[in-house]
Amino acid sequence: MRAVALEVLGDRRAKLLADPLKVTVDGGVTMALQQNLKGIERQIEQVRQTPVPDDPRDEEEGGPAVATYLTPTRCYR
Repeated sequence: MRAVALEVLGDRRAKLLADPLKVTVDGGVTMALQQNLKGIERQIEQVRQTPVPDDPRDEEEGGPAVATYLTPTRCYR
């Protein structure tokens, strides 16, 4: 589970890094994606810290399996 989540988030992060993080169009329109990148990096860190049942490192500790949901911090229309 962890490997799949990290792969998906890593792909999203790579796509953001492949394009400019800030674009300014003549006429005063600016689009900045730095906060999106920071959000994906926070999600990656959350996934890395969350114990999962298929991780051999977690089995040694003997802790219970925990599920987590990744939700956006803001509501969008």
